[in-house]
Amino acid sequence: MAENSPKTPPTALEYAMKILSKRVYAESEIQSKLQKKGYSAAEIKTAVEDCRRYAFLNDKRYAEDYANLLNQRGCGSLLIRRKLQMLHIAEEYIDNALAQAAENEMTAAKNSLDFKLRMLKNEKDKFKKKQKIYAFLVSRGYSFDIIRELLEGIEF
Repeated sequence: MAENSPKTPPTALEYAMKILSKRVYAESEIQSKLQKKGYSAAEIKTAVEDCRRYAFLNDKRYAEDYANLLNQRGCGSLLIRRKLQMLHIAEEYIDNALAQAAENEMTAAKNSLDFKLRMLKNEKDKFKKKQKIYAFLVSRGYSFDIIRELLEGIEF
């Protein structure tokens, strides 16, 4: 009969690899998850460096993919920047990702506007309608220049 030996806990690298096998994370997210599991700062640093070396962690690629995803979901550059900053992505990576996403920003803004116009089709007051559209687009992270340009071409 085999002995019941206690299971050894996974190393920080093993745990990081397990997490990364499910989806892509930013470095700061992996560090946070490892800290919550109780790994030492040295173990976390080594695990993150190893993941980066093996190309399982890449904040530049993560920023580009995440910015593209948010852009497709109708988010503007201001909101995308804020979300990437919350993940502690380096500013140079954020700027690069936003430059790539900027090509599609006007299209995403138009799609968001079309969506909101359908929701407000029964609104009779033109001022309220314009105000609601403006607030909606600002909340989605579009710049005032893009909003102004969109609203100039609309008949209320």
